[in-house]
Amino acid sequence: MQSIVPLVQSFLTIHPHIVYLVIFLGIFFAATFPFAFFWYGEFIFIPASILVGLGILSIWWVFLASIMGAFLGDMINYYLGYRYGRWFFRPNNRFLNPEMLKKGEIFFEKYGIWWVFLAKFIPLIPWTVSFLAGLHRMNLVFFIIVDVFSWVVIFGGIYGILWGGTHFIGQLLNLIQ
Repeated sequence: MQSIVPLVQSFLTIHPHIVYLVIFLGIFFAATFPFAFFWYGEFIFIPASILVGLGILSIWWVFLASIMGAFLGDMINYYLGYRYGRWFFRPNNRFLNPEMLKKGEIFFEKYGIWWVFLAKFIPLIPWTVSFLAGLHRMNLVFFIIVDVFSWVVIFGGIYGILWGGTHFIGQLLNLIQ
């Protein structure tokens, strides 16, 4: 009985664009409400890093697909917050009232740029921050610059660390074959 591994490896080598699309969509869903509740980027990071370590994928295309997916997810969350977020704030609501909205706007005016950047380092928080940035009308140009920069730092660190480890594992797997 033959192993399926060489068949899958040859398919992925011939059609890497399919894998890059899957990476883009996986990161997109991990960054987008409501999918972010049950789909995590770790489902994508580790397999993508292993495929890069095996030499099947390019680290740069994986990096670019991840950044584009996360950015698009954040833009959708920003739009949802901008367009629909204020609907939740009612005068008689104990927690979501106009006074709390005003406090949030003051906070985002003072610390919004830092919060958008630092929130990327906390699991399950990035999509909420992009929603809140839209809700509190954070300057879109600043949001885009900080958002892209933060994803470059995050994905650079994640893929840099994982690629180093999986490159070693890939070398071992090639020796075994």
